[in-house]
Amino acid sequence: MAWTDAELRTYEEGLAGYYRLRAVHYDAQFQIGAHPIRESWAELAAAMREALAGRAVMELACGTGHFTGFAAEAAAHVTATDLADEMLQVARGKIFPRGNVAFRTADAFVLEALPGSFDAALAVQWFSHLPRARYAAFLGGLNRRLGTGARVFLADGGHDAARTPADSPGRAPYLKPGCEDVYTLRTVPGAARPFEIIKNHFRTEEELRAVFAPYGRDLEARIGRHFWHVSYLTV
Repeated sequence: MAWTDAELRTYEEGLAGYYRLRAVHYDAQFQIGAHPIRESWAELAAAMREALAGRAVMELACGTGHFTGFAAEAAAHVTATDLADEMLQVARGKIFPRGNVAFRTADAFVLEALPGSFDAALAVQWFSHLPRARYAAFLGGLNRRLGTGARVFLADGGHDAARTPADSPGRAPYLKPGCEDVYTLRTVPGAARPFEIIKNHFRTEEELRAVFAPYGRDLEARIGRHFWHVSYLTV
């Protein structure tokens, strides 16, 4: 299904609305104690720091800044952006010891409006929300904004087969007629209705390479138990 610009804006507004309401609850997912996913976070953070070391990073959909902190440990500077100001408000309240993080409200599809010079980009737990029909528009726009030779690091939740009902209760994925995207319903305390959210996953490294290889060289692609990630240099 092809998305018009108007349809994309409507979907983005709904997605941002979901995260605006979820902002005060969002960090609870990172307080899971001894849950095995903490090991996956550590592996992801290590790969992120290696990819972004010494670079000026543009982070997209930073949320409450949880992964911003990992990037800031190694990057020269991080400009962390999100469309939901409520998320940014939480992120700004966190301490980044090196003092190398700035926050801005920004739309990941309108990157030309974001000031600054960057040689790296980061997005964690956002790419799965993209309509498949918009992959090319986003990745092409990201390359144009960064220029050639910038490092891109993208990561998101692991493939569906790795998940169980205990991992995501009440979030059974579903398809809609004539649509290639996978949807799920998300609820937020206090919201009058659930939000219909796109949540597309990759099942194999070959699928990752098929999507990202046209946009970069030196491509690394990995699917783990809880996360996938790709890292490449823009072309």
